[in-house]
Amino acid sequence: MVVLSIDARGFGETQVNTDVDRKEFDHYFGDFKDAMTALLIGKTMVGMRALDITRGVDLLSARQGIDRGKIYVYGKKGGSVPSLYAAVLDRRIRKLILEDMLSSYDSVGENIIHRQVFESVVPGALKFYDLPDLVATLAPRQVSIVSGADPLGHELPVNAVQKEYSRAVEAYRQMGVERAIHIRNRMPGEDTTTIYRELTDGP
Repeated sequence: MVVLSIDARGFGETQVNTDVDRKEFDHYFGDFKDAMTALLIGKTMVGMRALDITRGVDLLSARQGIDRGKIYVYGKKGGSVPSLYAAVLDRRIRKLILEDMLSSYDSVGENIIHRQVFESVVPGALKFYDLPDLVATLAPRQVSIVSGADPLGHELPVNAVQKEYSRAVEAYRQMGVERAIHIRNRMPGEDTTTIYRELTDGP
C-alpha cells in the first residue's frame, strides 16, 4: 500500500500564519485572505484544493506498482469538502471517507454563526446543488460520511446527517448499491487510525 499525504493549498507549509491579534478572526473565518483572493481571480479555494488532490491522483497513477483501481481518498475537516469535489470530478478515486465534513451548504445559510466555511463554499452553488447531491453522484463508488458537522464544526447527531443525506442514500438504493454508502458517527475511543483502516481492503 502506498500513502500520499497531500498538503493542499492552505494546509501544512502554505497554512496561514495566525497573528496573535488575529487569532479570534482566524478561528471563525479560517483562510479568509486566500479564499477571497481566489474569488477575485474567478476561482474558489475549495476548487483549487480539489485540483491539488487530483494532481496527487495524477502522481499516483503515473507510478509503477500502483493499482489504479484502488485509489482511495480520506478527507478530514477542512480537507473533506475538497475531497468530495475531487471525487465527483475524478472517477479514478474509487473510495472516499469524509470525516467531520460540513453537512451542507444549506445549513450555513440557516445559521447566523459559522466557522471556517468560507474556504469551502462555491458562490451560487445552492441554485443547482448541495453537498448531499454531490455525494449522490458518487454512486456506485464507496463513500463513508463519519461525524458530519454543523457550520460551527460541531458533530451532528447521526440521525440528522442521515436525514440530510437521504436523497444520496436513495440514489445508491436505486442503483442497487445501498451498502456502498455509510453514514455514522465516531465510536467512543475511535481515532483517525481506526477510521483510516476502512480504506484498506484487508485487516
